[in-house]
Amino acid sequence: MTGDDDVTSRTTKKQIALATYDLRFSGGVKSVAEFTAEALDDRRYDSYFVYNAYPWEECATATDLIKGNWSIKNTQDSHDGTKVLRIGRRLPELLVTNYRLNRSAWQSALIGADTGLVLGGPCLAGVPLAHSETPYVVWMGTTIQDERDVQKQQFGLGRRIRYELARPVLKRQERTVLRNADKVLVQSSYTKRRVVEKHGLNGDAVDVVPVPVDTENFSPGEPETDQKEIVFVGRLNDPRKNTELLLEAFAQVVKDVPDAKLTLVGGDPAAQYKRLMEELGIRENVSTPGKVDSVVPYLRRAAVFAFPSHQEGFGIAALEALACGTPVVSTRSGGPEDFVVDDETGYLVDQGDVEGFANAVRGILDSPVDQERMGVAGREIVVDNYTRKDIEKELNNSVDKITSVEYTFER
Repeated sequence: MTGDDDVTSRTTKKQIALATYDLRFSGGVKSVAEFTAEALDDRRYDSYFVYNAYPWEECATATDLIKGNWSIKNTQDSHDGTKVLRIGRRLPELLVTNYRLNRSAWQSALIGADTGLVLGGPCLAGVPLAHSETPYVVWMGTTIQDERDVQKQQFGLGRRIRYELARPVLKRQERTVLRNADKVLVQSSYTKRRVVEKHGLNGDAVDVVPVPVDTENFSPGEPETDQKEIVFVGRLNDPRKNTELLLEAFAQVVKDVPDAKLTLVGGDPAAQYKRLMEELGIRENVSTPGKVDSVVPYLRRAAVFAFPSHQEGFGIAALEALACGTPVVSTRSGGPEDFVVDDETGYLVDQGDVEGFANAVRGILDSPVDQERMGVAGREIVVDNYTRKDIEKELNNSVDKITSVEYTFER
């Protein structure tokens, strides 16, 4: 290729705006966004992130307005080598204004974008695209109502009132994003059902594209003899994760398996959970390493991965455990039901069933044969259905259909 050809190649790349949520905070959306930026074929696409700033100190609050300060801070940054346009919010307290009172900043951020890709969680980051001329694809994990109806349990009274007042508007905004999209992708069968039920979309037009796992990194390690460790990975203090059920179930397990250990990875437990550990008499059996550089060693050595959530749009942590050859005990919480196959890769337990959860965990601890059988089956499901290569191809093809770019997979 000559120098002139190289310049032509670069200038004819499609610009794609990845509309998402503040990537300075951990969680499933961050993992999805990082994978997407890497997966989009950089021979044909130049991608950049655009999202609202989350911290209120970067926004214009009601207090700022009273003081006569209506300006917002818009910042250009980078995340893992991908350009970021971070936009301040006005009156973030009201929720419904998150993409309205900073509309001009979003319009500027979308100038030059040939297409957009909305990444969630919920898909509200697509509101500016829904009111633009830019074609876009949605790839979402859950609806705003399913996520917030559980999270609101930890809201203070004022925040809960604000959410209840905003709920119908947020639902309309979500519906607009979905109905105006050129293509809708969801991360699980559960989310597909919820989107069709809540927003009246044609199910045939909604494709399930799951979140992939790096199966080279998340892989089985050397088996450990007589391992009695149960591992949980996630945001311990998020009400959706249902940490209380896990602690109560573990207390029942310890009665029959006194050397069982529970490791909670993902932060320092809130005071209420520390008190509950003391009340249940399990504090000495529980380890809380906090946030760690890599969860892989914990997943590899676990006998069981516990996933007690109230609601999950997908459940990437459970899938990563299966990739490491670790059986999963999960509540019937939505997304995990696509890959936690009862008595094959683990067990599914009804919501609120503490005894059932304890029995499922205990059953795996008591049977090394079942533990190995389920671990092998779980690894096979991930390798057959959730590799980065396969999902990368699906994602590129979905974007290509609205940008008229032909994709040839060469990796």
